Amino acid sequence: DAFILLAALVSSALAASIGTSSLLAAGRVTWAEFLATWKAWWLGDGIGDLLVAPIILAWATWSPKRPSPARIGEAVLLAATVIGAGILVFGDPASAYTVTRGREYMLFPPLMWAAIRFSLRGTVLSTTVVAALAIVFTVMGRGPFVRGELHDSLLALQIFLGIMTMTLLLLGAAIFERRRAVAESLSARETAEAANRAKSGFLAVMSHELRTPLNAITGYVDLLSLEVHGTLNSEQHGVLGRIAQSQRHLLSLIDDVLGFAQVEAGRLSFSLQPVNASSVMKSIEPLVAPERMRKGLTLKVDECDDAITMMADPNKVRQVLLNLVANAMKFTPHGGSIGLTADTRDDVVRLSVSDTGIGIAQENLSRVFEPFYQVDQGGTRRYPGLGLGLSIVRDVVLAMNGDIAIESVPGRGTSVIVSLPRVTAEAPEPVSEPAVVGGLEVSGA
Repeated sequence: DAFILLAALVSSALAASIGTSSLLAAGRVTWAEFLATWKAWWLGDGIGDLLVAPIILAWATWSPKRPSPARIGEAVLLAATVIGAGILVFGDPASAYTVTRGREYMLFPPLMWAAIRFSLRGTVLSTTVVAALAIVFTVMGRGPFVRGELHDSLLALQIFLGIMTMTLLLLGAAIFERRRAVAESLSARETAEAANRAKSGFLAVMSHELRTPLNAITGYVDLLSLEVHGTLNSEQHGVLGRIAQSQRHLLSLIDDVLGFAQVEAGRLSFSLQPVNASSVMKSIEPLVAPERMRKGLTLKVDECDDAITMMADPNKVRQVLLNLVANAMKFTPHGGSIGLTADTRDDVVRLSVSDTGIGIAQENLSRVFEPFYQVDQGGTRRYPGLGLGLSIVRDVVLAMNGDIAIESVPGRGTSVIVSLPRVTAEAPEPVSEPAVVGGLEVSGA
């Protein structure tokens, strides 16, 4: 449309200059008439460009589609409105000129309707219909642009049509570009979502396949450590210990990738039921005891009220606490301590995992729940991992209608607080029908 406007203004000006100069050289016009003749010529050619070029460009690439009945009805109503407004504005006799002055602005609401609802093609067609009505009635001596001389009437009409056409074309083009941008954005989003689903499915399959040989390695290492196939010396036991440690680390990474892929793909299912906070916290200590003792750490589990109960999936909430405690142990130096507490606040149960580790800087706290984000960046990282643990924990907690927050002071430690719905004596029984929360299937007990 910018090229159309440029062509209408520049090319028509060039044509008017050449044509009027030719008439002046031939003696058909005088110098006194030169400017008026040039202006009429320029406006005539420009209006022709503005009316004809958009019709050709807009409708030449039109691919017919079967419209809905509602769309057809709206188009018929719009056509009747545009024609009716054109007749009302331009159909009055010339004697009523003083009455009809200013009535031409009644055309803009239906033309804007055409631009908004029918984009560029609707705008072009509507302005063409209005221009045709205006020219016919003005030549017949009717409408608000009738002057004493016909050329004066047509000049006034051309100025109005030029302003109207340029305004509506720009509006229609802007709406058309916006709709195209929205359509391209939706298409790109669908493509990205499909690629993301394919990636998540691939990660889930590959992670599952990789666990099988790793489990076999664990079995053979255990057999060798038990000296089933012969006696081993202390150095050989040390080598097997390092193999087992590397295997556990690799299995942990694969478990993180598998968990992340399952969450992204919406394949995790939840069974929400009343869960006792004290019981689930006490079940964590035996699971982390070997690593805790290896690092010389202390785990303090709060003796909370046995009546504290939350609505959650027992396996998932245990996995959440296990991930948080394991994460705390990873970033807590030898001799440090980790605390696991539970309390209630209003209608939620708050499970808190705190440590005396290295802590997190304030500027990094807002990003710790992002997938693959790690505060310790670069090739010389001191702490292994993929940066998926907290991301998975957050998604699982949110899927159980909970919330998670983190507080930290560098050099003094970190506290992660998980809030889950509290179950009270007056609370209704959970529904048994499955629901979907955050793309994950959730059902009551």
